[in-house]
Amino acid sequence: MRPDEYQSLYEVEPNHWWFRGLRRFLQRLIPPEHKQRRATRYLDLGCGTGGLLAAQAGGSALAVGLDFSPVALQWASHRQTGALVRASANRVPFRQQFDLITCVDVLEVASVQPKELAAGFVAALRSGGYGILVVAAHAWLLSQHDVAVDSVRRYNLAQLKMLFAGQPVRTLYAGYLFAAVFPLVVFVRGVLYRLRKPAADQPIRSDVFLPSPPINALLDLICRLEALLLPWLRLPFGSSVVIVVEKL
Repeated sequence: MRPDEYQSLYEVEPNHWWFRGLRRFLQRLIPPEHKQRRATRYLDLGCGTGGLLAAQAGGSALAVGLDFSPVALQWASHRQTGALVRASANRVPFRQQFDLITCVDVLEVASVQPKELAAGFVAALRSGGYGILVVAAHAWLLSQHDVAVDSVRRYNLAQLKMLFAGQPVRTLYAGYLFAAVFPLVVFVRGVLYRLRKPAADQPIRSDVFLPSPPINALLDLICRLEALLLPWLRLPFGSSVVIVVEKL
């Protein structure tokens, strides 16, 4: 991913409706048993510029962010986060050390090997630990945004579940996220992006920018209402797909 995309991500993560919605969704999906534990260890696998790591670090005795990009880690170092580790998601350098692991929008990246990531993700969990993995949904939604952030794949629910087949985990929850804004996403990426292709001499840009305050507030409210319905809401569509597993 280009350095300017990391800078945009760092700047908008605290207030952008999508990232705020994601954090709310994850809080709803983290099992209550984990929240009741003390001295927990947390890993954000593919931490990027550290927005999620900073949000989750406060409740953990140890919080670690792992990313392969030195640019991402440099931006993450500016936040009040935990320890930062440069390593590949294909070769997670931890074994049975964490009570909670999150991994958001990493499986899509071209350099990532999905099976290797899933195996390392599970191996890094302690027995009884929880893992939450979020990935962009529906291959037919691949767009200019995906190109700009070096993403080459998107998953449906069945494909995400299959990724953990044979792993020593049990699935606690699996479903789609951002269902309430899904029609808007389909319109923007499925229609507008195809009508407004950038000129050949212009770089392809991602969706990582802060919309106008009224629009940002409206979308934030919609996601807030959707979060209130989790984990009971299980609609068969959404722009992201999530799985929550427990290590056996």
